[in-house]
Amino acid sequence: MGISTWIGADWRQQFFSDGLFVCMKASEVLNRYANGARDFRRVDLRGQSFRGQDLSEADFSEADIRGTNFTRATLTGANFTRARAGVQAHWIAIQLLLTFVLSVLAGVLQGYSSYWLTSNFPQVWNPAYRWHSFNIKLASTINPSC
Repeated sequence: MGISTWIGADWRQQFFSDGLFVCMKASEVLNRYANGARDFRRVDLRGQSFRGQDLSEADFSEADIRGTNFTRATLTGANFTRARAGVQAHWIAIQLLLTFVLSVLAGVLQGYSSYWLTSNFPQVWNPAYRWHSFNIKLASTINPSC
C-alpha cells in the first residue's frame, strides 16, 4: 500500500466504526466549513459556541452537541438527526446541588416561620386560652348589635 492510498482515504468512516467521536473546536469546524466541508457527523462539539455563525446545510448527524451554543446561528438545511443534545453532566450535578441547598433553606425558613407564628398568635390547641371571648369580640366587631 502506497502513501497515496492513505492520503485520499476516508478515515472518518473507519474511525467511527468503533463508535468514537472526533473532538473539534468551534474554530476548526468554522475553518472547515469555510473551505467547503459540510460533513460533521459524529463530531464532539460539547460546550462550543457557534453564536451568529452560518452553518447552512451542515450535517451534524449523531454529533454530541450538549451545551453547544447555536444562538442566532443560521442553520437552514442543517441535519441534526440523532444528535446528542441537552445539558452536560457537570451542569446536572450543579443543578442537583443547588436544588438540595434550596430545599434545606426552605425547610429552615418553614421551621422558623412556624415557630414565629405559634409564638405570636393565639394557640388554638391550648384549652386555657379563652377562645369564646375572642369569638364574641370578633362577632361584635362584625355585627355591632351583638
